[in-house]
Amino acid sequence: MARAIGESYYDQLVGATAHDVRGILTPLSPKIQRLIGHAKDGNLSAGEAQKTLEIVLKRLALLNRLVSDMRDYSLPIRRDRRTERLHQILVEAVTLAREELNERPLNIRAVEIIYQVEPSHTVTVAREQFLMAIFNVVKNAIEAAASTEARPQQVKIIAASDEDEIHITIHDTGPGIEVSDLADLRQFIPGRKTKKTDGTGFGLPTAHRMISGHRGTIEIDSEPGQGTIVRITVPGGAGGVDS
Repeated sequence: MARAIGESYYDQLVGATAHDVRGILTPLSPKIQRLIGHAKDGNLSAGEAQKTLEIVLKRLALLNRLVSDMRDYSLPIRRDRRTERLHQILVEAVTLAREELNERPLNIRAVEIIYQVEPSHTVTVAREQFLMAIFNVVKNAIEAAASTEARPQQVKIIAASDEDEIHITIHDTGPGIEVSDLADLRQFIPGRKTKKTDGTGFGLPTAHRMISGHRGTIEIDSEPGQGTIVRITVPGGAGGVDS
């Protein structure tokens, strides 16, 4: 049964990835062929060449992002762990997310980030992979919040601790997720994505894989018009609070 489930997930991953790659590359062929034809006829204008090349560059950038996300997902979980300040990791994740999203046609600066995290909170993690997980979740949250103008564009990042665990909640005021899409996302299968995103479908599965590798859990709750809440629970460093 485990093998059958694994093969099913593998088939879905390969199928979704092949579909995405084909979707990226297929529109380029007729555009390039047209460009070559006009160049041979001597009817190629600088404006047409520039427009076509800009389209090619955007498609190649998306393909590069897909390959990069696939690589991140496939990385083995590191076993070397260090105790890190949670607040520093969260701030760095937000900074990285803003830098990447600045290239998208969204007003990222309008999104307010609200932190409710004690400076003393710590986690014992493989820093780069834990940061990658938080980055993927935060990036989705900022992108969602920036895509709506109907309410304050905010992302709240809240951390709480108990004796053994750190609980991180990332809540955006975006448009929310449809029930059918939410059911798919909760399976954390690479390549699956909602109809409202131009992502690669690897962000949340990568976050899930990295958090699970830290003996943690990740849950998603959302409904249309009410935003999305992602809850991450991981073992705390030194009880989760640095004395």
